Amino acid sequence: MLNSLKFSSKTNSRNKKGFTLAEILITLTVIGVVAALTIPNLLQNTNQAELKAAWKKTFADVSQAVTLLVNDNGGTLAGAYTDANAFANALSNKLMI
Repeated sequence: MLNSLKFSSKTNSRNKKGFTLAEILITLTVIGVVAALTIPNLLQNTNQAELKAAWKKTFADVSQAVTLLVNDNGGTLAGAYTDANAFANALSNKLMI
């Protein structure tokens, strides 16, 4: 019985626990494929969010400038400017570019 216990302890010491190189490489490959599929979508969503925020800010700035022009001209823009250039100049002054 002592011989069987000694043999059994030797085999346990030889069975080292851990991952093989093949298992690690397969895991890294799977992670790489998943990352390659998801990262472009994340970047596109981020770019779209940045463009949307910039558009909202620009719209708010133009809206505020037009409101200031309307207030300066007695509540209406009808007949306030003789041509498009005069309106563009007045608007650009209000935008404070």
